[in-house]
Amino acid sequence: NRKLVGRKIVNIRYMTSEEAKGYGYEKRPLVIFLDNGEGIWAQKDDEGNDAGALMTTWKEMMFGTLDSEDA
Repeated sequence: NRKLVGRKIVNIRYMTSEEAKGYGYEKRPLVIFLDNGEGIWAQKDDEGNDAGALMTTWKEMMFGTLDSEDA
């Protein structure tokens, strides 16, 4: 996707409870922030019914979600 090519990752953190609540999520996903101010995260499905885990090509490596009350 042309919106991602050439972008740089500037920050990675879990969504705050307040941010997750704003999207109607019960879980908090890992968010990847880019140099243009945009963020990328996984959703449970195309309808945005909750946060989702990020899978990787690294052996046995996955970034799961946190419960909304977890700090």
